[in-house]
Amino acid sequence: MEIPLFTAQDYKEMTSKDRGLAEKLNKAMELEKKGIGFYTGCMNSEKDEEAKELFKTLILQEEQHKRIILKVGSKLV
Repeated sequence: MEIPLFTAQDYKEMTSKDRGLAEKLNKAMELEKKGIGFYTGCMNSEKDEEAKELFKTLILQEEQHKRIILKVGSKLV
């Protein structure tokens, strides 16, 4: 299964020297939310309990990433 969560445009936006840190953090938050949605969909459609646990773990990691992004972003204000 190959379903890219990050597009070439996402990569370009995250690595552009023309974008400031705040813009990159906003994009990172958008991508974390996209990942959570993807993993939630996978978890909800999965019947295998071990696979469900994997997706739950990935969702928790994405949530942790969001908290880190918010923490860094709050220092910019």
